[in-house]
Amino acid sequence: MKTRILTVLFLVAVTVVSAQKKNYKNMAQGVTNEMKKVLSLDKEQCDAIFPVHLDKVTKIETIKLDANLSEAEKKEAIKKEYKAASKKFTEILGKETMNKWFAYIKQKYA
Repeated sequence: MKTRILTVLFLVAVTVVSAQKKNYKNMAQGVTNEMKKVLSLDKEQCDAIFPVHLDKVTKIETIKLDANLSEAEKKEAIKKEYKAASKKFTEILGKETMNKWFAYIKQKYA
C-alpha cells in the first residue's frame, strides 16, 4: 500500500515539474518571438537568445517561489537576473539593437 501511495505521489511530482518546465519554455519562447518581430531577428539570433530567456525565466520564477526570501530580497535578486540577461543579450545582439528593444519596452509599458 505504501508503495502505491509513494508511486502516485512521485508521478504527481514529475507531472508538476514537467508542466512547470513547459510553461517556462512557453514564456521564454513568447519573449523571443516578440523580440524577433520587433527587432527583425533572424533564426540564428533567435536560437542564441532563447536559452538566455529560458534561463532568466526559470531563475526569476524560482526566486518568486522562494519562501526563504523577503520581498525586498526577491526584488533585488530578480533585478540582478534581468541585468545579467540584458548583458548576455547585448553580447549576442549588440548595443544598438538592445537600445531599440529597451525603447520598445519603455513605450509598451508607459
